[in-house]
Amino acid sequence: MKILTEIPAGIETPDKLETSIGVLASVNGVPDAATTQKVYDNLDLNRATEAFLSGIPIASMDGVKHGLLRHGPAYTTAVLFEELMDSKAFWRTPNTTSVYMAAWLKLSDEPMVIETPPSVLGFPNDAWFKYVVDFGNAGPDKAKGGKFLIVPPGYEAEIPEGFHVANTNTYGNRVVWRGFQVDGSPKPAVEFTKKISKIHPLSGKDNPIPRI
Repeated sequence: MKILTEIPAGIETPDKLETSIGVLASVNGVPDAATTQKVYDNLDLNRATEAFLSGIPIASMDGVKHGLLRHGPAYTTAVLFEELMDSKAFWRTPNTTSVYMAAWLKLSDEPMVIETPPSVLGFPNDAWFKYVVDFGNAGPDKAKGGKFLIVPPGYEAEIPEGFHVANTNTYGNRVVWRGFQVDGSPKPAVEFTKKISKIHPLSGKDNPIPRI
């Protein structure tokens, strides 16, 4: 930033300041009309840009939700890739060495239970793409698999024991995890996912997620 100062005859002291949005001019610290408009225009641009960027995560997650729900209802349906992905896979940032599964978790006035298989790397994200909890290799189940209780906003009832408990800030959540090859084969991860993975309401009977 470079400050340019011109001091003409008289009592007024006009100042000019070179900035990324142009030269800002003032007299005795008071900006002129052109400078005032330029500053307000810059504020409008910055706020519009911030609003647009802040909306990208929830817009992206809404696209994920609609993609998953095309295959069936929330939490009773999961998308499981039994084969490894390649460059043709229509999926956000996949790798080519893992088995992927995803489901849409829709909460209401009670928590939802996620039963996870061992040796996976997974997590739910809320509707703003914010992290909720890890499970599997990076989670509190320590890669052994376990029961996770995802608690909706404002829930105040007693939380039962026997769960890894995590609170989410939204009622809609994307659940995704990756299973890993064993001796170069994805089949063990696929079989564990089919056998163990379940998502169901806390008060309801366990409902295994059908494979798609």
